[in-house]
Amino acid sequence: MYIIEEHVVAKASPAAVWQIWSDVEKWPTWDVDLKTSKLLRGAFRDQATVVMKPKSGPQIQATITDYVLNEKFTSSSSLPLTSISFKHMIEPLNEGRVKVIHRVEFEGWLSGLFYCLLGSGIRKGLPISLKNLVKQLG
Repeated sequence: MYIIEEHVVAKASPAAVWQIWSDVEKWPTWDVDLKTSKLLRGAFRDQATVVMKPKSGPQIQATITDYVLNEKFTSSSSLPLTSISFKHMIEPLNEGRVKVIHRVEFEGWLSGLFYCLLGSGIRKGLPISLKNLVKQLG
């Protein structure tokens, strides 16, 4: 398994972060790597399907898993012989602050290859996306 992880501390409630995360169509306003994103149908919940178009690369479909309201969710996609999971977690801190964590995991036979192909772009984009997310919190 190959992992890339970034975090940011913000003055916000878990519910405020969750509100931004659950508005899938607005992900591109803070995620620098996305051109478009939308729910395929229904609401943002466990087993929902999200369709995303990265700024570079083909459109992808992801499934929302590990969903716990105001705490965490994962969006998982399949690549050839590899899965890629984007884990989003909120850790409440003291004084009305939260730690927002975005973690990307590559797992499977070709995970090393996809980590090499996609990893540097993800490493560049994650800190910027997290800073943009904090700006959305006000």
